[in-house]
Amino acid sequence: MALWPISLLILVSHTEAFGRWVDSMMYGRHSMIWFYLAFIGIVCFGIFIAFKIAPKIPLFVSIPIAVIMWPIFLWFAWMHLI
Repeated sequence: MALWPISLLILVSHTEAFGRWVDSMMYGRHSMIWFYLAFIGIVCFGIFIAFKIAPKIPLFVSIPIAVIMWPIFLWFAWMHLI
């Protein structure tokens, strides 16, 4: 619950590097297989965090972080800053 907005803010704040990487694959400098492998890796990493790490975070830590991060995330999304 708390890791979702934090991870989205971190990932979306680094989209310039991701855009250059995708552009290099689209214009033939790198193979598109790296794009698919990276996507599969990110999804597997997210599943790993969701099932192995997130349950180990106690609720007295997770709930205050979620209460703080969700409004911040929603404000960034509303203002189109991400």
